[in-house]
Parts: sequence; C-alpha cells; structure tokens
Amino acid sequence: KSKAEVAKESCLRFNPDVEITARHDSIFNPSYSLDFFKSFDLVMNALDNRAARNHVNRMCLAADVPLIESGSA
Repeated sequence: KSKAEVAKESCLRFNPDVEITARHDSIFNPSYSLDFFKSFDLVMNALDNRAARNHVNRMCLAADVPLIESGSA
C-alpha cells in the first residue's frame, strides 16, 4: 500500500465521517495546478522529497489553503 492509503485508513479510524482522497502520484504533474489546490479545505502530506515538499508549500500558500506537513528529508 502507498503511504497515502495507509494515512487515509489511519485518519478514517479516528473520524469515519470525513472525506479523504489518497493520491499516489508525482506532485509535479501539471494536473496539480493552483486551481487543484484551491479546491481543498486542508492539505496533508507525507512527502520525503524536499523539492516536492517545497512545491506543495508554495502551492498551498498561493492557494491560501492550510498545509499539515509531516514529511522528513
């Protein structure tokens, strides 16, 4: 299982009423545009790549969406 799926399952054990979409893909994929980030109330990630973490941080700042960062490098 991907880290995203494991994290989703863990979160749903705490609150099964939330809607969580686990994504396992390159964050640099053009489909993950600013509009994509604006569609969220909250972004949580567990990236272990510094460049990807910085990218998500910049996108969340630009989209004015809170980011919960749990990755490590």
